[in-house]
Amino acid sequence: MQLGERNPIVEQGMAKGKVVVVKVDNKVLFHIHEKGGSSKQQIITEICKKLFWMQVQGEFKLQLQWVPSRENEADRITRELVDDDIRLHAKVFQEILIRWGGVFRDLMASYICIRQCTT
Repeated sequence: MQLGERNPIVEQGMAKGKVVVVKVDNKVLFHIHEKGGSSKQQIITEICKKLFWMQVQGEFKLQLQWVPSRENEADRITRELVDDDIRLHAKVFQEILIRWGGVFRDLMASYICIRQCTT
């Protein structure tokens, strides 16, 4: 969304005066949104700026809630054998974020997701 771009949520006042809760399973996006930006993650910071201006224009509050991917109902169709996923310990993940920033590509995308996106 570009600043000034038409947006039905803003134009129709659908969220005016409300708190809109959005559940996300992307820790990087969640933390950058909470902090108000990141010098290392310019792309996600730009997305957060657009979300900020959408809130200002639409006169509503956007509240992100982080949910583990395993609990994300919308993500189930792209997951296969979730119990077999290899996961980093939260402390190690945070150290990686601090040192190198976030990830912009899903290198672990399953063939189910790729097939759905290309057919």
